[in-house]
Amino acid sequence: RLRLGDQQERRFMVQHWPVILLVDSEPDTVQACTTAVCSMFPEAAVHSPPGQAVDGDGRNAPPDFIIVDHCAGVDPLLRIRQLRDRFPATPILVLIPIDRDDLTAPALAAGAADYLMKTRHVHLRLPLLIDAHLQRHAERQRLAASQQRYRRLFDNAPIGLFRCSSEGELLAVNPMFGAILGVQDASDLIGQTITDYIDDPDEARRWQSIEGSSDQPVVCEVQMRRSDGDIIWVRI
Repeated sequence: RLRLGDQQERRFMVQHWPVILLVDSEPDTVQACTTAVCSMFPEAAVHSPPGQAVDGDGRNAPPDFIIVDHCAGVDPLLRIRQLRDRFPATPILVLIPIDRDDLTAPALAAGAADYLMKTRHVHLRLPLLIDAHLQRHAERQRLAASQQRYRRLFDNAPIGLFRCSSEGELLAVNPMFGAILGVQDASDLIGQTITDYIDDPDEARRWQSIEGSSDQPVVCEVQMRRSDGDIIWVRI
């Protein structure tokens, strides 16, 4: 296959060059972190606004990553909570002085995704950690999109779909499945047993026995009793 360069492949994976917010940091740290980040993400946008600027109205697009520095006179835990409230989906990394390791657990509890101790070479580790979090975030977004597509297909299918346990307890049903059984709200079927709707108890036990013991799909035609009492033929 065609092989992309590392930087091109990284951009492909995260969809665009990241926008990174660096909060409460001194100018020297900002410069060192920006240089390190751009060594891995050449066109990344690293913004370091004045402290109060992070408390805006939230109309701008959220950043892809947030770095909170431990700055004198600013409560880092309060800052984390403020940023988590404003950007709930954005990973937050905290830079913690090496003599304040007591802040690591509280920072994670406040909503930070990770932390780095502020050693002399912390900026060299920073882009690697950002890259790892961005890749995980992109993967979670792809998984969520896939689940949404599956849910739309499941809910809008013109046939009745269901998922049940080996004991026949209904775990998921779509609207058409509820309509077939004459139930106005299909979610009311969750937790019920599908075999209770098979009209012939012997046929219900036979279907459950075959379904529970076979690794292959089982196709059968049975009579089922709708919620209004009508008997219908269905193919499962």
